[in-house]
Amino acid sequence: MSHDDAAEELSALSIPIRSSRNCSDRRRLGCTSLEQVRRDTICFIKKFKEECGCSFAITGGTETGHSTRGQRSHEKGYKLDISRNAKVDSYIKNNFHQKGERWNKGKQEPVYEDGNGNEFALESDHWDITAMLC
Repeated sequence: MSHDDAAEELSALSIPIRSSRNCSDRRRLGCTSLEQVRRDTICFIKKFKEECGCSFAITGGTETGHSTRGQRSHEKGYKLDISRNAKVDSYIKNNFHQKGERWNKGKQEPVYEDGNGNEFALESDHWDITAMLC
C-alpha cells in the first residue's frame, strides 16, 4: 500500500500518524512511514481500534531505524508501533493471553497474542504490533 492510501484509511477512524520530525519519508530517521505496509496490517489496526474503542496514534511503521530481522518486520509491512495509554494497555492485557517475554534493549518485556497469531509486544513507551491476519 502507499503511505497516502494507508493514512487515508486510518484517518477515517481518527487514527493519527505521529513522527518526531513531522514527516513520512521511509528512508529518513525520525519519520513515520506507511509506504509498503501490508493491507492486512492496516485492516488489523482498524479492527483493533473498533474493538478496543481506544484512542492511539501510529508512531512507527515501515521507516528506517527498525530491526529488519525475520520474515515479519516493520520493513516488510507486518509491524506497526502504536502509542501507549491506560485504555490500550488494559485492553491488550485483559483480552489477549501473555505468550511470553522477549528481550528489548537489555530488558525483558511481555508479549501478548490474540487467537489469530497477531502479537502485541510492550516496548517502554509503545506497543510493537505484528499483524498476521485481519
